[in-house]
Amino acid sequence: MIIWLIIAAVLVAADQLTKYLTVANLEPGESAELIKGVFRFTYIRNEGAAFGILADHRWVFLVLSTAAIAGIVYFVLRYRPKSRLVMTSLTLIVAGGIGNMIDRVRLGYVIDFLDFCAFPKLWMWIFNVADSCVVIGSGLLLLYLILDLIKANRESKNSSGPEDGNGTGDGPVPAGSAQPNPDTEGGDGDCPDQGAEDCEGGSDGGDGSPGGEKEPGAGSSD
Repeated sequence: MIIWLIIAAVLVAADQLTKYLTVANLEPGESAELIKGVFRFTYIRNEGAAFGILADHRWVFLVLSTAAIAGIVYFVLRYRPKSRLVMTSLTLIVAGGIGNMIDRVRLGYVIDFLDFCAFPKLWMWIFNVADSCVVIGSGLLLLYLILDLIKANRESKNSSGPEDGNGTGDGPVPAGSAQPNPDTEGGDGDCPDQGAEDCEGGSDGGDGSPGGEKEPGAGSSD
């Protein structure tokens, strides 16, 4: 758990440091090109959410950010997730949320400066390190949920087992194993509708009379 706290602290520090350097070297609205036509630093003051969404709603985002961070911290402390992917994603989200929250509380706005300008018609947003942490963390969390869903689906299929041709799920009968004989189940195959004693009697007497006894008058004419 300590390692994740350290990682979160480092990410928050990196976010605040880059914002400090931006303010120290650029005026609001000023740009410094790093890769011509591709990437530059542009200092803007963002009063909305990540990437400037829904500006002029400072207190709404403060409340939502606080609730989200508190919920994640409670989840981690309560359930102690074992997955590194889950912990990585949640650490990134919390670090990004804290980084932007510091700006909103301290300044009333968020400092954005990362500006990819290669495709201005497709990408027009300026963001910061904290925004990047939130987006990457959310993507990793979504990836974990998809992988977990696929794993659960495979396990459910494996637990059901292969089905035989009749759909019974018992599969093929192993070689050498005894198989039920439909002619002998429930009684003798010669007289399935009679009782066991009647069948035995019929087989012993040979003439179908019980116990093999002769009928009266069936003796010698002498």
